[in-house]
Amino acid sequence: MSYEFLIDEVDLNYTFNGAQLWYDIFGEEGIKGFSGKTGAEAEIMLVQFLIDVTKKYMNEFGHSTMLREISQYRSHPKNGRIKAAIREYDAPNGWGSAFCQLNLILTMLVHSRENPEDTWGVYA
Repeated sequence: MSYEFLIDEVDLNYTFNGAQLWYDIFGEEGIKGFSGKTGAEAEIMLVQFLIDVTKKYMNEFGHSTMLREISQYRSHPKNGRIKAAIREYDAPNGWGSAFCQLNLILTMLVHSRENPEDTWGVYA
């Protein structure tokens, strides 16, 4: 199953297989929690999620290793040194990865910023 994300003239599509990410952002509403949010409201929620995930991957020196971990995982998914937390956002059936979901979130963030008054719609 996939979902359409619409705002202004933007139409994004993503599989629901990576649902855990959306529950972490919107709580028990999951992906449906995005529907009806203005671009300004969505921007706040997406930025907070990125902050939380970045903190999760900070090393002892205060540097985030999130992007490096995700890119290494995408290139070498069986590498045992990569944090298991990244795997929580990969779809169990292989259709949807943390890497692709991060890309979607960044895309949604841009469109939310560019359309602060418009409302997001989510359709199955």
